[in-house]
Amino acid sequence: MRISRIFLNTTLSPHQLITLDEKPSHYLSKVLRLKPSAPLIVFNGDGNQYNATIEAVEKKSVTIRTEACDNINNESPLSIHLGIAISKGDRMDLVMQKATELGVTTITPLTSERTEVKLKGER
Repeated sequence: MRISRIFLNTTLSPHQLITLDEKPSHYLSKVLRLKPSAPLIVFNGDGNQYNATIEAVEKKSVTIRTEACDNINNESPLSIHLGIAISKGDRMDLVMQKATELGVTTITPLTSERTEVKLKGER
């Protein structure tokens, strides 16, 4: 059985009872169809993640109870350097976003023989 991992934009601590906001509640109860006592993993971006269980599922809210705290380091041990030719329009912004999401540590924009970039204003 797959254990869902959910981001919560709140302060977390062990043995805490939390009523989730509408979006995560909808996702857990309607999309995943989880029932009380289902296991979860919750995190808030501070480097820790908490095992949790669903305590109650109501029409528009889900209540969970956090359990033990684990300090997890999900950073890749690899140092990835991406060299990419400058793209037209907003495609370069998308490349930067996706490369960062994938764990690229260094990005070097390159100019090539066929680069045709026209920057506007502050860009």
